[in-house]
Amino acid sequence: MTGKTAICLLSIPVLLLMSCTNDQSGGTTPLGSVYEKKPVVVLRPRNLCFLKAESRDTLKVHLTINGTLISGRMDNMPYEKDARYGLLAGTITDDHIIARWTYEQEGIKDTLDLDLRLTDTGLLQRPLTVNAATGKEETDHTADYGNLIPLVPCP
Repeated sequence: MTGKTAICLLSIPVLLLMSCTNDQSGGTTPLGSVYEKKPVVVLRPRNLCFLKAESRDTLKVHLTINGTLISGRMDNMPYEKDARYGLLAGTITDDHIIARWTYEQEGIKDTLDLDLRLTDTGLLQRPLTVNAATGKEETDHTADYGNLIPLVPCP
């Protein structure tokens, strides 16, 4: 390699770096923007609690929202009927929650996919229906949200 070729090859990166400096208007060029400090947003998990007590039936929900993921616990305790206790896991987009409830009832584990909507006053749930083919409960995705579980302070 000749001296002229080496100087030409070395001058290309120098010229590129010189072209990526602040312009006369005080603006930042693409290279300068790499080094700008941007504020770091730290999202802490939010804990929300819901409680619905009608007559002697009780439904309790505790949600932890961490970004777009949710986790928590849901306990459905109807009076003089078999209670369901279990964990929730799913996602939230805006105010719409899709969660799988993994619960135990009379020693038998099962799952139920829930469709929920978060409001300022509580948690709305689409109603459940029994699938005639399987005999299992499932969310009725064609029905409106109806069951409001009121928001309460977490213990």
